[in-house]
Order: sequence, then structure tokens, then C-alpha cells
Amino acid sequence: MNRLNVIQFMNPVWHKQLTEFLDDHPYMFRLLPIVALDEYPAGFNKNPQEKDPDAPRNVFETLLYGISHSNVDNAEGKALFNKIAGFLRSLPKIHKDTVIPVEMTPRKRRTINDLINLLLDNDTEPQNMAYSQWQLVYPIDGLGDSVFDLLHLLYADVDDETVIPYTEPYFVRGMEMMYGVEQPTIEELKDVTKTWRNKKVGTMFVTQYAHYSKYVDDPELREKQRQRENSD
Repeated sequence: MNRLNVIQFMNPVWHKQLTEFLDDHPYMFRLLPIVALDEYPAGFNKNPQEKDPDAPRNVFETLLYGISHSNVDNAEGKALFNKIAGFLRSLPKIHKDTVIPVEMTPRKRRTINDLINLLLDNDTEPQNMAYSQWQLVYPIDGLGDSVFDLLHLLYADVDDETVIPYTEPYFVRGMEMMYGVEQPTIEELKDVTKTWRNKKVGTMFVTQYAHYSKYVDDPELREKQRQRENSD
């Protein structure tokens, strides 16, 4: 059973997105050996087979997850998130300047308090935050682009360019390798990605290629990779 057949069995919606994208961009068929089996990153209960009791449950908790993981390894970030989310879930109502009895850095505590207070100031219960409100909280210090990259990937429409992490190193590297551009500007990247009807699938392909190009059996791509490694 080939990889696309496995995906069709696991997640027909993801299979449809992939095949439609490949119909539009057949040159990416060579990347099928490294195509992601899951539509979304694991651990968020967004894929059909996932039932993780510790996963973020909504937009607000996804932001908490990103804050918790900032500048720490995955195990430490997950442990911190579980403590913070567990406490906030136990409250009948979240109030302004809520004191969270969990050990964390002062900056993370301040970021979480600023997030809660800003949402409440805008008549939004944090646990009811809508994805469309992301621009409201974007200016908060401590909510970095990587947090919003994750949020967009999980909640944005597949044709929305917010799902494309234009400054993420592996995405940029994949675009360089796939399209033969060197140190592209964001505008140059957008000139390419505007041809993608499904931005999420395109992002997946080039990012996977940056990570796993050695598994792609394609002479042209291998030569590009060899030249790049020799110039590094």
C-alpha cells in the first residue's frame, strides 16, 4: 500500500487536499515519500485518530501551549502547560489578574496575565476566545510568531496565507531548495505561494522537504542539495 493509500484510509479529507494540490502542482509528486501522514501536528486532537486528554481544548489554550513551550524542551513545555491549563480549567470563572499558583518565568506569567486581561477587557471569556480575535492579542509581548504560526496552522482556512510561516527557517530553506531561490524576501516567497490554492498543503510539502530531502529519490533535487551542502 503506497503512502497516499494509507492517508486515504486514515483521513479521507487530508487525502482529498493532497491529491487536489498535486493535480495543480504535479512537480511535487516526487515528494510523496515524505508527505505528512497527518493533516495537523500531533497532540492537538485535530487528526481523526487522536484522543489526547492533555491536548489544548480551544484557541486560548493553544496560546497557553505556545507560551509554555517557549525556550524549553517539549517535555518541560508540556508539563508546564498541563499545570497552567489544569488550574484555569478548575476555576468557575477566570478573573483579571488571576494568580496562577504554578512556577514559571516572570515573563511567561506576565504574558499570560496580559492575555487574560486583554480578552476580559474586550468582553471575552478567555476559554471562549475565537480564532478571529488573534489580531487583538498579537501585540502582546511574549506571544512570538511561532505561537501564531501554530495557531494559524490549526485554525485558519487552508487557503489563507496566514498558515504560511514566511520567516520559519525550515520553510524558507525548503522554498530555496524546491524553487531554486537564494535568501528570498517575503515578497518573493509570496509570488510563489500565491499559486497555491491550498496553502497548508504547500507549506507541508516544502517544510517536509527541508527536513527529509535525503529520502527523496530525485537526481535533480539531490544535486541541488549536494551543491547547497558544499556551499555551507
